Formats: sequence, structure tokens, C-alpha cells
Amino acid sequence: IAAQRLEIEGLVQAKALVDAEAHQAKEEKMSSLKLAAETIEQQQQDIRTLTLEKEQLNAEAHTAMEMGTKLAEISERLQQQMDTLSGLQGVNAENETLRAQLRDAEASFAAAGVEVSFAGPP
Repeated sequence: IAAQRLEIEGLVQAKALVDAEAHQAKEEKMSSLKLAAETIEQQQQDIRTLTLEKEQLNAEAHTAMEMGTKLAEISERLQQQMDTLSGLQGVNAENETLRAQLRDAEASFAAAGVEVSFAGPP
């Protein structure tokens, strides 16, 4: 009976040791799972933050493209106005040449004793 009692006590101690080890392993696993859950939550928050940043950058890129299109339109209109101005300057130079020729012609007629007057703007 004493031998059986020693054997039972040994088994009880062995079971207690196994239970303690199982409990320790369970605690370690729970701690590991908790850490993994926190890591996952942080990663999900990072993904949400990056998604918001991406959406903001996309909106800014869209705005920049619209501004680029408007700038191109303005640049084209400005070039047209510059071309028109250049053409008008050419016409003005031609008008000045014609006025000078007209003055020369009036002077020639006046020198010949013929009185003529070409009406026009000064």
C-alpha cells in the first residue's frame, strides 16, 4: 500500500507539473496571440492612414492635372494674343511707311506747284 501511495503521489506530482507546464504554455500562447492582435491592429491602422494619404495625393494630382490643362489653355490664348499683337505691329510699321510715302508724294506735288491733300489720320 505504501508503494502504491508513493506511486500515486508521484503521479499527482507529475500531473501537477504537466498542468503547470500546460498553463505556462497557454499563458505564453495567449501573450503571443495578444501581441499578434496588437500588431495586426497597428498594421490595419497604418493601412487606413496610407489609404487616406493615397486618396489625398490622388486628389492633389487630379487638381494639378486640371491646373496644367488650364495653364496650357491660357498659354495658347496668350500666344494667340502675342501673334495678333505682332501682326498689328507689322501693320503699324507698314502704315508708318505708307504715311512717309504719302508725305513724300505731297512734298513732290507741292514742289511741282500742284496743291493736293490726302485726308487721313495723322
